[in-house]
Amino acid sequence: CISVKWSTRINNVFSFGKTAALVLITGFGIYNLIRGKVDNLRPDFERSERAPFKWATAFYYGLFSYDGWFALNNVTEEIKNPKRNLPLAILISLSLIIVLYRFVNISYLTLLSVDDMLANPAVALDWGEKALGSYSFVILVSVFISNYGSCLSLMLSSTR
Repeated sequence: CISVKWSTRINNVFSFGKTAALVLITGFGIYNLIRGKVDNLRPDFERSERAPFKWATAFYYGLFSYDGWFALNNVTEEIKNPKRNLPLAILISLSLIIVLYRFVNISYLTLLSVDDMLANPAVALDWGEKALGSYSFVILVSVFISNYGSCLSLMLSSTR
């Protein structure tokens, strides 16, 4: 409400925090891979869903992982040189998020089985308890930062 510049700065801080959490999870995954925890990484397509409704739901959930893609189009008047920077920002951010989340999923599979992931609605918290032990609260804080940053981005772009 006060300033677009301050909203952008706060959003940048939260985006950095979210990315740092994803890099932390990825780092633990690489560590677990080096230790040889690869039992859950084999392909498990026997239980794959083939119903179109399930595929649509999966894509819908995937869109929330890449939540910032819609916000950039709404704030083009605040972007310097939007013809160049808007496509560049979308390309870089989506590519980075796809790679990070891919590695995060691999990291989850180093400690959790597919059945564990399907049974638990909060996979990151379950992973955090196994990987970080008493420091698993870091995952809770990261989820808060991620959600708050997404809400801030939504408020900034929706008013446009």
